[in-house]
Amino acid sequence: MPSSRAELILDPLALRELAFVARIADQVPRIAETAAEVPVGGGFSAITQHVAERTGLPAADVERVLLSLQNLLRIRTRLHVSSEEIFDQIADAYVKRSDEEDGQENAERWTAARGAILEVMEAIGPDHPLQVIRKVERLAYAHQSILTEARIITELRPVFNDAGDRIIQGIIVNTLLIDYFDGGQNRRLEIGLDATDVAEIRRISQRAEGKAVTIKEALRGLDWQTTIYPEESNR
Repeated sequence: MPSSRAELILDPLALRELAFVARIADQVPRIAETAAEVPVGGGFSAITQHVAERTGLPAADVERVLLSLQNLLRIRTRLHVSSEEIFDQIADAYVKRSDEEDGQENAERWTAARGAILEVMEAIGPDHPLQVIRKVERLAYAHQSILTEARIITELRPVFNDAGDRIIQGIIVNTLLIDYFDGGQNRRLEIGLDATDVAEIRRISQRAEGKAVTIKEALRGLDWQTTIYPEESNR
């Protein structure tokens, strides 16, 4: 009978980051507890900074641990399995790589960190700031297509005479390049713009920024905090 166990696939980068978590496993419960002190509405950078200040750990190390914990919790939710099953599958992945550089050491460290990591995974409930931030992220990107990059290319195009041997005029044109993520694929859309279009894009962009600030200010004083996502970019 085939196993009903959901298969966990982790890339080498994720395994390297989890190995780092195992290396400082004794600090992980304190990091998670300190992160829980940050009020809901604080961005990821605010949580990282708070934990770093309270624990004395480098902010870069704190960030690596928090991101790895988020990853573990996301995997647990997606695969609908227990924390123990997730831990054991990761342990299996390290065992399979035990012949690589630091592979055996990472496998041993991960196994030794079992108690601390499982304790933290079970302690981080749905209202923990790390979980709330993840929910905010899902809501922010709950769209069919997500913009990844937008650029306006400005170029000079020559106008030739009928014989094609002499330039008689030049015109400046713009092309809007929109790179976006759609249905698991990266796509690009190219749109020609004239000067009036560029001015209109600037106008509606500035208006959108102003409307976001207006909404945020209008909701001050409520029991819950409203943020402009991602909040870090507005500081």
